[in-house]
Amino acid sequence: MKLKHIIMASLAFLLAGCSNGSTDTTKAPITKPQITIEGGRLTPEGLWAMGRIGAVVSDIETGLLAYTVSYYSVEENRSTSWIRICNPFEDMKVVDEFVGAEPAWFGNSGCLAYLKGGKLYLRRDREEVEVEGAKDIEGFLLSPMRDQVILIQTVKSHPTTADIYPDLPLATGRVVTDLMYKHWDEWVDEVPQPFIYRLDLRYYGEG
Repeated sequence: MKLKHIIMASLAFLLAGCSNGSTDTTKAPITKPQITIEGGRLTPEGLWAMGRIGAVVSDIETGLLAYTVSYYSVEENRSTSWIRICNPFEDMKVVDEFVGAEPAWFGNSGCLAYLKGGKLYLRRDREEVEVEGAKDIEGFLLSPMRDQVILIQTVKSHPTTADIYPDLPLATGRVVTDLMYKHWDEWVDEVPQPFIYRLDLRYYGEG
């Protein structure tokens, strides 16, 4: 298998682990719907009201558990992903809850890394810090030492028609000047691209 294919497969694996819930901060978050089940029948509305559990990660240092749960709105055709931090030694008591996706414990002092609105955040003791420079990302992966992170961003693979003809910003067609036969990647405008970003642990209270 070629190196290019290995890299693309790895990126696909990373993105596949992303939460299905949206973390768009420009709209009001969707919370758990309150419905009443009558007659003991589970209706479609009842199914939609159930939260979808996503990623589950535990912190060895603190013993805390973090997981995602997504709630959906049929009317708005969107969802919101929430992160809950629980204490499994106290009957899964929720100690914190906030909008976010892809939780990952960071460092050795109960700090959680997560995505929200295309940005990377670190959170500890209910206080969050935005990681500078980590914007417009779709996924991330911490290094074993947790001092570096791979950020996944979507970048243009080649100029679009609107780029070629700036006076036609709404153009959606394609300019084809070669043979009629085209490989599938010729029709892809954007591709995932990894970037390695170094984290200064001292800046985020580590050491």
